[in-house]
Amino acid sequence: MPFKISGVELVRRLRTKVPEYKTMAEHCTQHAKEIRKKVDEISGISGHGKMQIMPDPDEIWRTRAESCKARASDLMWLSDSITEDQVHEVTAEEMFSLGIIGVLSLGFESEDNNED
Repeated sequence: MPFKISGVELVRRLRTKVPEYKTMAEHCTQHAKEIRKKVDEISGISGHGKMQIMPDPDEIWRTRAESCKARASDLMWLSDSITEDQVHEVTAEEMFSLGIIGVLSLGFESEDNNED
């Protein structure tokens, strides 16, 4: 079921997420460098040449960094494309997929709350 949100609020929510994704990208890049350094140190100690781990954890973290950078760029582009002086209809699923909201309520009530 779609709900209405002002363009200004939608843009604000999108732009709030951009720095978060940029920070995640920086973290992933730093983590990849640390992993590569440790693998190289272990390879040097073992004396058997360059050690290779499959799947390559360094590559996994670099891919995550690229994904976060792309997500930040996409959210910025989308926020620039939104007409701020209009009201927009969006669904919870759309907001969730954009990362604007973190939890989708499915409407189920917990049975643990039924204390007699």
